[in-house]
Amino acid sequence: MKKVIFAFAALLAAVSLAGASTRTGEFRLETPETSGIMSTKAIVNPVDEELYNDVLTHVNDYVAYLNTTGAAISETRVNQWMAMNKKFFTNQQLMSISETLSGLDEENYQNLVLVDYKDPTVSLILSIFVGTLGVDRFYIGKIGAGVGKLLTFGGLGVWWLIDIFCIQDATKDVNYEEFNEFLALLQR
Repeated sequence: MKKVIFAFAALLAAVSLAGASTRTGEFRLETPETSGIMSTKAIVNPVDEELYNDVLTHVNDYVAYLNTTGAAISETRVNQWMAMNKKFFTNQQLMSISETLSGLDEENYQNLVLVDYKDPTVSLILSIFVGTLGVDRFYIGKIGAGVGKLLTFGGLGVWWLIDIFCIQDATKDVNYEEFNEFLALLQR
């Protein structure tokens, strides 16, 4: 209802601006006291009939857009998101995400597109070259593990070696947690 009121207010503002600049300079506004019911048609001078119709068309288009923004996103949008972000998640996580995305509306989808995930390939490169210093763990947000690796020089090389094989999955798990946390924020 707020959307319709907003659209009607926009229509009134546009028509009043147009009415103020008419050739005749005449502007007529019927109030509920003078006419019983306010009619949008009564606001416009006959000279501005074409302008009135243009403004009304734009407002109706805007109201239609607002009404469709609450609808669930299309399967094409889900597939686009999945294609853009598949390297950030495991296959099992992607199946769960696909089901979740199908129920989102357009506004929440647009917000979700803006989330920046950690790249598992970058994590692997960091792990290989500076993993003994814990940089790979700092990168994915695991500060405690990063400090532990830093203080023990990668667990004397053992932790560093294990992380070379495990850091990509750890990065994907962190991304999945971030996805779920952001989704929880959207649904509040």
